[in-house]
Amino acid sequence: MIDKPTCRLKIIFLVKDLLPSTVFNYASQIPKALKALGHAVSFYNLDSTEKRSSLNEIPIVSAKSMANFTDIYQSYKELQSFVNDQNPDVIQSHMGISDVFLAATSTSKNCLKVRAALSPRLYPHHPLFSFLFERAVSRLGFDHHIAATKSVASIFQSSGIAFEKITVINNPIAENIFGSINRQFEKTSPLSIVNEHRGLRIGYFGRFNSERGPDRAIWWFHQMLSKLPKDTHLFLGGFGKMESELKLIIKDRKIENDVTLLGSIKNPLEFLPYLNVVINPSRAEGLPVSLLEAAALGCSIIATRTDGSLELETLAPRLLLLPNEDRQAPYIIDNMAQWVADQKRGLEQEPNLTKEAKTKLDSNEIASRYLAVYNKQIEVKGAI
Repeated sequence: MIDKPTCRLKIIFLVKDLLPSTVFNYASQIPKALKALGHAVSFYNLDSTEKRSSLNEIPIVSAKSMANFTDIYQSYKELQSFVNDQNPDVIQSHMGISDVFLAATSTSKNCLKVRAALSPRLYPHHPLFSFLFERAVSRLGFDHHIAATKSVASIFQSSGIAFEKITVINNPIAENIFGSINRQFEKTSPLSIVNEHRGLRIGYFGRFNSERGPDRAIWWFHQMLSKLPKDTHLFLGGFGKMESELKLIIKDRKIENDVTLLGSIKNPLEFLPYLNVVINPSRAEGLPVSLLEAAALGCSIIATRTDGSLELETLAPRLLLLPNEDRQAPYIIDNMAQWVADQKRGLEQEPNLTKEAKTKLDSNEIASRYLAVYNKQIEVKGAI
């Protein structure tokens, strides 16, 4: 735990939404921990559909509308007015349009503008804009950059951002997951459909999009199936635009009885501890929080060699890394099937995290690191 601050900071967290996702975990736990230390914290939320006025007793101010260019410009003016009124010590953005808004927002000369990046592909659907923004705006639009992984930090440096303006701080795992490390779970899952399959259980947990690669999970499972024990089953928990495509792949390979699409998993504690292996077949990603949460609940991990997942080698001991390719060589499929067959259920094992990882992923510890960055950079800024 960290000591109460000697200097109370006023901090605005600028977010694009507060939906249950990685950004939600990140943007709710860190402010909560900072508020507990006596700092004045608020959210400015660019999601105009947000109806809540607070989260964890932290006030939320939401944009009125983001439907068109005129609305976006009006929301920017409202943000500028809010910043002028609040006169914060720190304002921090969290990916995507919130970065753009913060870069364009004027602040007092003593206000610290911090950009927090969760992924190395910051604008995957707008590569040209990303290229121009990173090279023409990022270096000048922010006082400091916080990268969720070393790979994100490398992306920043390749864009010309100075090493001393970058700090690597991992994202926290959800509080209910962190609090369940070493918990004794019931032997059966509250999800009856999971309990119906008593053999090995392989799980995918995340969005159904091309970047996350759920189609790969189905392809590789189909190739492994004949090499795995009877009643081995693949569960895909999530939602997204690829759902129809995934159903077609399952039907085409005639594995409807071996694969189940569960839809959105509202409570990972009802799902992850009852799996033997969680697979993350991403084509491009940082360090997925969902993988760290699965590891915290005892699951063994299979992941492709994306920049972020390589950092799992120092965090999760029971880990199998695969080439980041759609088609895996037959010997890799054989090795994967053998490895999967040796894994126990998550609830039957110790957390798949090193001692160092448990400390690094604690939201209170992470908040202390953010606070250290703020204080140091405010001191540097004041000395200029």
